[in-house]
Amino acid sequence: MNTTNYEYMLAIAEEGTILAAAERLHISQSALSQALAKEEQEAGGSLFERSRGKKITVTPLGELYLRTAAEMLRIKKETYAMIERMSHNTAETIRIGICNQAYSTISDTILTRLKKRFPDLNIFFYKTDSSQSLTLLKNGSVDLAILAAVKLRDNVLETARLYQEHLVLAISEGYTINSKDPLLKQLAGIPFIYPGSDTFMNTLIPEEMKPERLNHPSIYRSGDAEEILRMVENGYGAGLIPAQLVSSEHTYTVIELEHIPYYDIMIAMPKYSRNKANLTQVFREISTIQV
Repeated sequence: MNTTNYEYMLAIAEEGTILAAAERLHISQSALSQALAKEEQEAGGSLFERSRGKKITVTPLGELYLRTAAEMLRIKKETYAMIERMSHNTAETIRIGICNQAYSTISDTILTRLKKRFPDLNIFFYKTDSSQSLTLLKNGSVDLAILAAVKLRDNVLETARLYQEHLVLAISEGYTINSKDPLLKQLAGIPFIYPGSDTFMNTLIPEEMKPERLNHPSIYRSGDAEEILRMVENGYGAGLIPAQLVSSEHTYTVIELEHIPYYDIMIAMPKYSRNKANLTQVFREISTIQV
């Protein structure tokens, strides 16, 4: 789990200058500057504002990035601690690869149900994008996969649908949408947050909403649905998010789109897996959860 650049960006924010951060990290200033440039390119904007005195301040985009970076470091620390405990624990462990949007929606319910039904099992969630879940499942990196799919047909997998999902358009507070004017024309004037090009959600973007068709004033890229939602909540513009992630107390505008595909959140396991005594029972227990 490589989080080096997250550590670098947090050091810059804490030290206030690239030079001081580089000295603390024991790397060259140029190496740190290159890491910063890479992160800003992937984030789609500046993480820090530079003043003439070389003192830096964190931008709104940077604040969002740094919160995510700190959370990723926390997850890494907890994950490695869990791995250490598992290595000294003879209890059976079930590794569940789960897509980000399902993790936000049902992971707590799954964990509560499994702990009650299988109190001696160690349950470990591995968050990933749906585009990677089947690979992890088939190469044995995880025992079960919970993923998003439009159609999932695979002769070596047993599958069950947990719930149906679709994307809605979320628009930050402060951007006005007039129902009398064409939506696409109005979206062209709003900054847009797109999912990463290698993600499952990217495959669901309607052709007419792709960046090459709309001349947005700014375009951001985000790794997962939760991050897109956080950016919308923080005023960055518009983005497509799973309907299940919309809070009942949201302040952003939500628009249901026509002709956008529905997809399923599914659970999958190898049909002929015999390496875990309780795996089939866990699969069946999760498949009964209602959302």
